[in-house]
Amino acid sequence: MAGFRAFPIALFIAASVALASCGRGEQHNQQGAVAGNGAAQGDDVGPLKDIATADAGFTQPIYLHLDQDNFAAARYIQSLKGGPVDYWATQGNVHCPENGYGPAPTISAHIDGYDTGAQQTLDWLRSNSIITFANYSVSYTNSPSGPLTRNYTCVVVGDAVTQYASGPIHAGTTVALAHRASPSWTYANSYDADVPGKGRVKMFAGSYSYTMQPNVPWVSFSGSGTATMKMYLDPDNGKWTMLEAKYADPGIVLVNGAPVAAPSAPGAPAASPDVTEIAQGVAHIRQTAMFDFDNGAAALNGKDADVLLQSADGSRAGTTLLGQNGAAIIMAPGYDKLAPKDCRLLSYPASGGTPLSMLSSGEYGCIRTRKGHLGEVRFLTTEGDGHGVPYTVNFEFHIWNEQAPSQSGQ
Repeated sequence: MAGFRAFPIALFIAASVALASCGRGEQHNQQGAVAGNGAAQGDDVGPLKDIATADAGFTQPIYLHLDQDNFAAARYIQSLKGGPVDYWATQGNVHCPENGYGPAPTISAHIDGYDTGAQQTLDWLRSNSIITFANYSVSYTNSPSGPLTRNYTCVVVGDAVTQYASGPIHAGTTVALAHRASPSWTYANSYDADVPGKGRVKMFAGSYSYTMQPNVPWVSFSGSGTATMKMYLDPDNGKWTMLEAKYADPGIVLVNGAPVAAPSAPGAPAASPDVTEIAQGVAHIRQTAMFDFDNGAAALNGKDADVLLQSADGSRAGTTLLGQNGAAIIMAPGYDKLAPKDCRLLSYPASGGTPLSMLSSGEYGCIRTRKGHLGEVRFLTTEGDGHGVPYTVNFEFHIWNEQAPSQSGQ
């Protein structure tokens, strides 16, 4: 990367940012083993540990996701009371699988971070009455084959789920199976380091083990999980920002089912080692129009927009590229390329905008989309005059599956 320009430039979406090259950390506590009272030797880092374990990656529960069941169809079949009923009057209203015909009865379900297998998951759901298989028999008259009887099996989420579910249970729901708890620190270290765009900042890094606490009687866990993390104190807002957090959860045991291995990759990583590109191209953003960077296309409505090009008076200074729905772009003068690790270090404003007069052709920057994805942008050109010919701004962009870091209060 190229070095800093000699002066900061206020750029895109209410931010004034410049990226410095990353220096080597000066560690204050090289052997920062955690003492028995929970503080690293030589540093009182207890409050920092609390901030670290308040990270969304640690506090996010392990969810069971259940798709819509056959409850409505089952009620309809029940209303037929076994028949006999006219065959043609019921066609199109019976949506439960017919025994011996078509696919077997099932429901789409999965557990965050664990590959439990479709059949094993189905067996576990049934054995714990999370779902039930309701069987019905209906006699028909006036069918093409004359009088006949058909048998149906409807998959219905059980009433036992109600007390644990996040909402109504039959239209698709989630259940918080377990949560991470009882962190036990094995290493903690506070030091100073240079962070691009932030200068010399305070850093905190460490590792700890934790337990998985079940919220329901249907699961247990084998062993403990482990976590590693690194965060820095952002001088722009006084908040600790997570730079990297990785969680390796233990194996899950499905009650009345077989044990399931731990996730093959650390759970809920804040910085993925295998970042991939999910969208790329050139954005042509016309005056009064919006753009959706996640999908790499013009936004069809406001809720899908990342940016809006708005002009107050037709001048370059009065024409502003505004972030929408929490999206933001920060330009980085002097750089000829930006990587995910660079874009993770920036603080993205919640709102605001920057006049076109402050954008320079060829400059690179970082974007946080409305979905929280990070990406690299490069400003190309501005077309039009804002009056007879509306302005159009052109950006080259590359959006990654990398998520912007969370921020916690100091």
